[in-house]
Amino acid sequence: CLSAIDIKSNSGDIIKPSISLGNLLIISLSVFGGIASLMGCYFGIHSGQGARGVGEATRSSVEAAAIFILVANFVLTGALF
Repeated sequence: CLSAIDIKSNSGDIIKPSISLGNLLIISLSVFGGIASLMGCYFGIHSGQGARGVGEATRSSVEAAAIFILVANFVLTGALF
């Protein structure tokens, strides 16, 4: 089992530190879950009255979370790879 550093099999040169798949999943899913929960809380607190206000807040929350998750995925991909 290799450590966090990949080693070339032929010459033994150190390539670059890499993040294991498990750690990558933990980081990504934590960020995505945080975004989804923060959007739900924000739009839930600022929702209008009645069923219409809750429905609009839910729709807005899902839309905003989807956009922020796409942006976060782009940023995480650039930062971790």
